[in-house]
Amino acid sequence: SFDFLGTALREEEHHEEALEAFNHAINLNPTWHLLYMHKGDTLVEMEREAEALLCFDKAIEINPDDHNGYISKGTILKNDGNFEQALECFDRALAMVEWDDNYTLHLKGATLFQLDRLEEALECFEKMLAVDPNNHAAYSSKSI
Repeated sequence: SFDFLGTALREEEHHEEALEAFNHAINLNPTWHLLYMHKGDTLVEMEREAEALLCFDKAIEINPDDHNGYISKGTILKNDGNFEQALECFDRALAMVEWDDNYTLHLKGATLFQLDRLEEALECFEKMLAVDPNNHAAYSSKSI
């Protein structure tokens, strides 16, 4: 399938060809949210975040129950300095999972830190340590 081809091409860093494969796959199956996620991931690797954000928004529109779309969207928003919007995405993602996702907790904690909401950031890092007491990212973030 074109999705597998696009993924293989992206792994080999043939990004333009990967985009072509994902676009073809989307034309064949425009309601499969993962195609937009894969295309968005490729665009992020190409440093085309604005286009990637559109892909993640489309993936969320198609499947609002997949927490990964919110994580990817939140990451772009955080990196662009849109901390409040990023925080909303991370909160949505965390509300969807039945476990404490350390990756998303770290992103949320770092975003809260950027907003100078230090007590809340510390709570995120503490949750990370509760899940994994050896989590080095939580320790280093907590010491800031």
